[in-house]
Amino acid sequence: MTAFEYITVAFSFVLGFGITRLLAACIVVFRARDRLQLHWVPFVWAAAIFVTQIQFWWAIFDLSSLLASWTLAQYLSLLALTLLLFVAGALILPISVDNDLSSLVDDFDKNGRW
Repeated sequence: MTAFEYITVAFSFVLGFGITRLLAACIVVFRARDRLQLHWVPFVWAAAIFVTQIQFWWAIFDLSSLLASWTLAQYLSLLALTLLLFVAGALILPISVDNDLSSLVDDFDKNGRW
């Protein structure tokens, strides 16, 4: 394995966990559709974040041709972007539906943004 392949493993793990988290939250919301008032805004954001995660994962493979050698600052900045994509996917939809949660809009207003 090359150094690039070792470096991209961390990105792939975090992006894989982020995509899994986002898809699991969609399943939770779908299963609770009889108790939960659904709204289109969180789903549009979830789709946009999902597409961004997939696009970033695909773009990582082109980095080997763009960067001959890696610096710590480059690695940490790309890792920070990967972690932010994970956090964005984790905040957009609830992973569990509590009894006090009645609407996705309320959850989005509370947790979807700062």
